[in-house]
Amino acid sequence: DYAEEERPFKFVKISLEENDISLDRDLAVVVVKDETNSIHHFCCYVSQDLRYHRAHKVVLSYIKQLIDEGERVILAGDLNCQLNNFIDVCRTIKLNLTDRLLFMWATNIKSATSGKQSKVDYVLSSDNILLDIHKPYPPERAGHYIVFWHVYYNEENTAGFPTYCLDEKCKCECGKK
Repeated sequence: DYAEEERPFKFVKISLEENDISLDRDLAVVVVKDETNSIHHFCCYVSQDLRYHRAHKVVLSYIKQLIDEGERVILAGDLNCQLNNFIDVCRTIKLNLTDRLLFMWATNIKSATSGKQSKVDYVLSSDNILLDIHKPYPPERAGHYIVFWHVYYNEENTAGFPTYCLDEKCKCECGKK
């Protein structure tokens, strides 16, 4: 509960043309810049019908611009696509993000996808961020697991750095299990 001028974050507005999409139906994006560590957090829902839509590319282009400027970026949410399809879209605009969720099928509950295994939820980030991702908890009334992480400031490339919390005593039952 912060007054607006005291918040350690600010909401960011991305301009989309009126004819790009119906935002309330196909794409929901919340962008927050954390003022304490200068990380842009994108929380997204993308419908399956939107994978190659212009508005999707507008958001990804904005992320690319931030990365090109050396900003730290995390994109997380329900992207409703297989990673290869998403990477194809990313390649179109030359966006480089690393998938931090190593468990390929650990993001949704099979009953929510008619028994099919599919990765629909993602935590992608620029390589200048260190993340400890905690093991997802299964929710009571949703088709997705809850995923959360700790973010660490890092100036260098983090390729190959283990992203999952390896603390055996972690209350979140973390680790590669």
